[in-house]
Formats: sequence, structure tokens, C-alpha cells
Amino acid sequence: MDSILENLNERQREAVMATEGAFLVLAGPGSGKTRVITHRFAYLLHTRDIDATNILAVTFTNKAANEMKERIEKLLHKPIGNLWIRTFHSMAYRILRQHAHLLGYGKQWDVIDEGDAVKLMREVVKSLAEKYSPLIVKLYKPEVLLGWISDAKEALKTFDEPLGPKNLPMEHQSYLHDVFKLYQQRLQSASLMDYSDLLANTYVLLRDYEEIRESYQNLWQYIMVDEFQDTNKIQYDIIALLAQKHRNILIVGDDDQSIYGWRGALVKNMRRFEEEFQAKVIKLEQNYRATRRLVEIANKIASAIDDRMGKTLWTENGEGESALVLYGGDEKTLYQTVADTILDLRQKGYNLKDIAIFYRINAQSQGIEEILIQREIPYHIVGSLRFFERREIKDVMAYVAFLVNPLNVLAFERLIEVPPRGIGEVTVSRLVNYAQQNHCDLIEAMKQASSIPGIGPRAKVLMEMAEIFLQLREPVDTVLPATFLRLLLDVIPFEEYWKQQKEEERWENIQALVDAARSFEEANPESTIMDFLNYVVLNTAEEEVKNTDCVWLMTIHNSKGLEFRAVFVLDVVEGLIPLSRSTETPQGLNEERRLFYVAATRAKEKLILCVPEERFAFGETIKTRPSPFLEYLPEDCVEEKKIQRKKEAWEWRKKTDFWLDDFKTAARDTFRKANNEEKKEKVFETSVSGKQARFEDLQPGVRVRHRLMGEGEVVKIVGSRVMIRFDIGAIQFVDKNFLSSMEIL
Repeated sequence: MDSILENLNERQREAVMATEGAFLVLAGPGSGKTRVITHRFAYLLHTRDIDATNILAVTFTNKAANEMKERIEKLLHKPIGNLWIRTFHSMAYRILRQHAHLLGYGKQWDVIDEGDAVKLMREVVKSLAEKYSPLIVKLYKPEVLLGWISDAKEALKTFDEPLGPKNLPMEHQSYLHDVFKLYQQRLQSASLMDYSDLLANTYVLLRDYEEIRESYQNLWQYIMVDEFQDTNKIQYDIIALLAQKHRNILIVGDDDQSIYGWRGALVKNMRRFEEEFQAKVIKLEQNYRATRRLVEIANKIASAIDDRMGKTLWTENGEGESALVLYGGDEKTLYQTVADTILDLRQKGYNLKDIAIFYRINAQSQGIEEILIQREIPYHIVGSLRFFERREIKDVMAYVAFLVNPLNVLAFERLIEVPPRGIGEVTVSRLVNYAQQNHCDLIEAMKQASSIPGIGPRAKVLMEMAEIFLQLREPVDTVLPATFLRLLLDVIPFEEYWKQQKEEERWENIQALVDAARSFEEANPESTIMDFLNYVVLNTAEEEVKNTDCVWLMTIHNSKGLEFRAVFVLDVVEGLIPLSRSTETPQGLNEERRLFYVAATRAKEKLILCVPEERFAFGETIKTRPSPFLEYLPEDCVEEKKIQRKKEAWEWRKKTDFWLDDFKTAARDTFRKANNEEKKEKVFETSVSGKQARFEDLQPGVRVRHRLMGEGEVVKIVGSRVMIRFDIGAIQFVDKNFLSSMEIL
């Protein structure tokens, strides 16, 4: 027991030993929250003699789950089998694998990843194109439709309930309802679930089937949940049902780091948990990551966040350096300074992998990439193509998905093309229609291809494929994943195909897939290829780890949970930090503050903020204002360095030149303006009436007021659209037909 509790501070030890009852651990960045969960898990096993199967730990990534398992086994100096440390989706999958038949699913159902869901949605949209006007069909992107459907599923909405934005025209709502209904029909006919189905179906099972609910309540008598601030409503409800009986539950989270509201995360879940479970709050406030000055910056930023639960970080680390604000010049000049600084850090002993560059949106990466390439500085973009998303990997796994579930039309449509067999869309469509009309799977339909009208000479190829697939299906439930993949690769000529294409690297990646399967089966000795398939699907969205020495590039969202010796944050200006579209509500502005807090707390030693005087956007170079969030930085923890503008910088009219040499004054002014606007009963809504805006009266320099966005200035006229820079930092294009909520000052 001593080894489990040693090297823990007082608050960490309190959380580890708090085993009976409900506890909320409010854990600041760098405070050792993962240590608390792993040591508590080990404490329950070793000291309380709780069986491993009776403890459930839930986190948000498989990487975090695997790291926890490794740490627990290291603490106890022995391997521990049957550890229930999983993501929400992985836990849901395990529950549904046992009980999905109660919801009408067959034994062979499987899960599709986000990429296949988008592909299916495109097919759904195409099917409805003749029923609705092209304007409506083209208006909604498949990814947007999937987001709304995901929200609807997790809210347990029916097909007839409102979907998407409020107050849509009736025909638009009708279209969205049809999309939702047809998408779900296509999933169910192929015996598939998407990620949202996993959560929604698990909740329904636990809610409606008392015997199943009680069995899992008795199984998991002790529950821990990490990153609780990132949970959405249905995830909270699932955990609440599971913990209802024994109520021995500990959640760990940081309301100051809740940055996923745009995808349904509810920071209020932490307060809800505290109230509903009467939880005791334990605060982890000692920071082991950053220097004293960086911790002070973090506290100052956090103090600006509204309605927080409240904690104050402190550290025993050294004073450290002040944060550096590079301001002035244009983007290119600043990016060159960033590259110079990186090279200087490398000379001082920094590894490139200790350095990260953050930006608010993905589109910002292009400029810094160009500079890094010119300076021959290697880099890796987090969020770029991941291993399981590679074309050749998805091709092989399409065969696996189809062999596990011969109803899977999406998998069949993919595998039929690699290697090419001369079978086109029309033949596939006839085969699928035949299978649906005759209530059989696609392998059975392939066996009968010669009797399907319109198949023609390709029937022989399909019948031969059916025989191969039947042979490959025999060991699906009996052999380990790597063995099954080797059998598949012996039969399907992937190696020959990719070498003919002179893309041997893709064949090497397929071999790496077999290695991944072998590693998976070592950790899961009784697993089948179906288990590995769903492991791949549930891991598709996770980042492939790079061990090479290179600078990390990523959005601030992707930086969460990471730490680096040196962190650069690009373009800390109005419109990006905070993002203009996120400042329309107090909740959105508050989440932007939390995002800035996350960015600042990733740095261990150096934090460098880049504030360009002008940047390229909307097809031209525009002036910028410093972010109002710079006002949060304590003066004694900040060093400023002005970067000279390049000689070839564009000239701007004086009337739009609102850059102030003293960037702190500009930040303070805009901060106060944003703060005052936020405190109004209606966000940014003004009370002064002016002249109704007419398109012909709008010229560059004219001041206007928008009902929601507040005051701003016309920058330019582009065709039938007006480009307006609003005082809150947003730059918007407004069509001349939508000026009714605008007035001229």
C-alpha cells in the first residue's frame, strides 16, 4: 500500500483513499489527475481487495485508457486481466454486443466510422434529390446533417420532432426528417450502428430493461470517470444509471477546460453531478507542469471565466520566464520570427518534439507550414491522415466488415473496387436490390447472380467471389485477429495489386495492420476478428503517434491533454481568438476564454503569443486588432517584443488604420467593449434606432449597426454583398437582400 500512496500530495491522497460515496475531483492542468485515477484503481484492487471486474473507469480516448492500464500494472508489479478501463463508446459497444438483439439487431451487427457515415449520408441525399428542390438539397452538407442527426439520436428524438436550427421553413424541416428517417433505415437494413447509436441504444437498454440495468450496477460497484467536463447529456445519464445503486463514484474534471460545447459537451454536468449525488469536492490545485509565472498567467485567465467552480493553481516550480508577446508586422514576418525562435531553441538543447504551434482553425496552418518548409524544420500536423483512415487500411477492413456482416452494403461497395473486377455501380445496385427483395444477405445474392436480371457476364465473377467469401467466413468466430488477416491476405491479392500500382508503401502499411492485430490479440487473448474490427472503427478518430523529432502543429482543441516545453500561439487577434462566430452569446464567449486558458496551460517553460498587425483573409490583406484576451495577462509576467513590418507590406487607408502602437491599450479597449456588450440583457443588441440600411447607401467607411452583431464599419462592396468589420471582432459578408436588421449610424 505504501508504494501506491507514496509521492502523492495531500489532496491526491485524499482522492485516492476516498472509496465509498460520491466525489468530484476538480483537477487543474498539470495537477496529476491521471495519477489519481490510476492510483485509486490500484488502491481499490490491492488495499480494498475489490475484484478488477467490479471497477469501471471511463475516459475519452483509447490512448488514455491503455496508458492507465499500463500504469496500474506497473504500480502492482503484475499484469491484471479484465480491467474495465474504456471509452464511452467502447463500453457501450461491449454492453450492446451482449444485448442488442433486444433492440432488434441481429448477431452480426457492427459499427461504421465517421468516414463511412458521411459516405452513407451522401447516398441518402442523392436518393432524395428528385423529391426536393436543388436549393434545399445543396444547402445542407452531409457532415452538417450527420451532426444534427447525432444530436437528435442522443436526445432520443423521433423522426417527426424538429431537427437542426429553429424556425426552418416547413419544406426544409420535411427534407431533414426524410434524411434522418432514410439514413436510419439504411443503417438498420445493413445491420449497422454509428457512434451516436452506440450511446443512444445503450441508454435505452439500461433505462428500459431493469434486469440488464441491475446486472451492470452489481458488476460495476465502483465507477470513475475522467474528463467529466467533456460529457454530454446522454453520457451523463448512462453513468448516472450505472451508479444509481451503489453510488460509489468519483469523477475527475476541470470546468475551466470545457471546450467542446459545440459538439454537445455540457460543463454544467459537473454541477449537476455535485447536486444530484451530493458529492464531496476535492480540489487538485498544485501544478507540477509549469513555472510560477505561467501558473500566474493561467490563474488570471481563469478568473475571467464566468460561473466557474473555482480553484487557484500554485506551484513549487521555479520563477521561470515571462510569456513573450510578438506583435506588429504581418503574418509572414511573425512566422519567420517563430521559425527563427524554434531554430534558436534547438541550438539551446530543445528537441523539436518539445515545441508546439497552436492555431484556432485549421486554415491557419498553411502559412506557418510554408515557412517551416523553407527553413527545413520538420513538423507533424495533429489531425492529419491517421493510420486507420488510410485508403489501403480501409480497403482491407472493408473485407473484414463484410465477412463479419454480409448485410453491410457500404463495405461491399468498397471491397468490390480493390482489386478491380470490372463490376460497376449498376451491377452492384441490382445485386443489392435483389438481396433486399429476397430478404437475403449479399453473399447469398452473389451465389444466385446468374439468375438476377441485368447482371450478365459478371455473374460468374460474383459467384466465384461468393465461394471465396463463404470459405473465409468459416473461421470468423474461431481464429485470432492476426491469423484471420493473414488468411484474408493469402486469398485476396493486395500485395500484387499495390506492387503493380508501384505503391509498395501501401502494402507495407497493410503488414503494419497485421502487426496491430497481433498486438491487439496479445492484450485480448480471447478476441476475434469482429472485436478487432470494432477496435479499429472506434480508434479511427484517434491520432497516430509520431516518434520522430519534429515540431507539432495543431488547433488549440487538439492540444488538450498535451504539454510541451515551448508553445507558440498564432494570430492572437480579434476574430480568431476569440473566434468571431463564437462571440454571439455569453456562453460562446465564455468557451473561447476557456480555450485560451487551455492554450496557455500547455506550456511548461515558454509561452509565445503572436499578434500580427495584418493578416491575409477573405482574399486580401486586412488590418487586425489584438485579442481582447491579452488584457488578462498580468503585466509582471509578460514581455513584449515589436516585430518590424516588412517593406513590401500593403498600404492601407488611414480611416481603416485602427492599429494602435501600444497593443495593450487596444486590447484593453476592445476587452471592455466586449465585456460591456456581453452584460446587456440581449447580447450585442442595441437600443438606439437609426436609419434603415439600403444597399445603395453602403460605402467603405460607413458606420452601421446590426441587431445582433452591434456596431461596425463597411470595409468594401463585393458584388451584391457587403463586407463589414464589426467592433466585436467579427468580419461578416451580408447579402444586399438581408439588410432588414441593419441600420446606418
